Amino acid sequence: MKQSKQIHAQIILNNLTDQTLTLGKLVSFCAVSDAGNLDYAHLVFNQISIPNKFMYNSLIRGYCNSNSPIKSMFLYRQLIDSGLSPNEFTFPFVLKACASKSAHWMSMIVHGHAQKLGFASLICVQNGLINAYIACGFIRYARKMFDDMSERSLVSWNSMIGGYSKLGWCKEVFLLFKEMREIGTEADDFTLVNLLLVCSRRCDINLGRFVHLYIQITGMKIDLVARNALIDMYAKCGALVLAERVFQQMPNKNVVSWTSMITAYAKQGLVEYARKSFDQMPEKNVVSWNSMISSYVQGGQCREALDLFHEMHSFRVVPNEATLLSVLSACGQIGDLVMGKKIHNYICGTSSMYSVTLCNSLIDMYAKCGALRIAIDVFNEMPNKNLVSWNVIIGALALHGYGVEAVELFRKMQAAGVWPDEITFMGLLSACSHSGLVDSGLYYFDKMSSIYVWFQNHGKLVGNLGVARVIT
Repeated sequence: MKQSKQIHAQIILNNLTDQTLTLGKLVSFCAVSDAGNLDYAHLVFNQISIPNKFMYNSLIRGYCNSNSPIKSMFLYRQLIDSGLSPNEFTFPFVLKACASKSAHWMSMIVHGHAQKLGFASLICVQNGLINAYIACGFIRYARKMFDDMSERSLVSWNSMIGGYSKLGWCKEVFLLFKEMREIGTEADDFTLVNLLLVCSRRCDINLGRFVHLYIQITGMKIDLVARNALIDMYAKCGALVLAERVFQQMPNKNVVSWTSMITAYAKQGLVEYARKSFDQMPEKNVVSWNSMISSYVQGGQCREALDLFHEMHSFRVVPNEATLLSVLSACGQIGDLVMGKKIHNYICGTSSMYSVTLCNSLIDMYAKCGALRIAIDVFNEMPNKNLVSWNVIIGALALHGYGVEAVELFRKMQAAGVWPDEITFMGLLSACSHSGLVDSGLYYFDKMSSIYVWFQNHGKLVGNLGVARVIT
């Protein structure tokens, strides 16, 4: 970049700002090169009186791969407004930006421009449109684009398979995979990972083993990501022995490999084995620590979870939201109010972590630790609340026998336009039961039965929840 800035300075000093070819190369280098600087590229771009298409394309490409992909869309709009026409080097990158921001209207506008200018039949543009529509949730639009393609690349197949996989549409994924193989298109690691992901989501070990067998029969040399996906699939399907076998046969392992095994052991209740794997890890990241802490919490070993959290802190590993959620759950389960307050103070000191989810967890922790007043304060101070927030505080009031207050809060919830679910009503019924509010309990039971038909025949369930005396 130092040399690029020197070149830029010479251009200005020698009054060569009309040399579009040189300036275009400078913008391109700064925007696209690994050694470049996107902000500086934009600075140079803004100093050019009439930027050309190549300059626009360079910046659009640079921003689509950055943390500010929305700027690619603004530049695309600017390009159109300047009277220039996008080309085959514009569309793929602006569509990538649309996909990353799930910008469905912009995707449609770009699609229209591509059709009008005759670029919609290019495979790179079609692949970009498929990815954009999938990212925007328009899977049927994407499939129509895919079906209308006269020629498909491996990227086309992987895009559609990946889209279906994210939705958990197992049948569609494997039908496409079958069709892909029939026409002679070879799968790659990306294909296999998406096949395994949908098997994991559906806990379908038979299809998962089919994918594994396909890898073995074809002799594919799969990468680390695909091997980790195999471990994850077997772990999610409860096939611990097979997960261990894949893990042991791996020539190389990374943090994800080890963490997947920790999760697999924890899922089977083998917390000791999980800890053994954790201790054997050559390197750990925050996800590894989270996995082990969560394993302890799920196994009811909350004190061990808190001890490990202290150990994590001693290694200067910065916790994230997932860490704090597990630790707050542990505090609530064993009633460790002192530790819970320390976590609360940490969250307050880190504004970026003060999320609705963490606030909900704080309310639950304080309620379980007997600090209802603080739980109410946390709820009242929340700038944003979701349904879970209301359910947690209503449940907290019910737990402490404040039935009247729970009913009043439910009315405020309705006034705020938040629609209750079955958990809300169960909390209300519990509150009414603990406070002897028989009439209110009957009223809400009838209301719940009219909304949730399945609840009408669940008297036994209601009894188990401690509200039977309200409705008998």
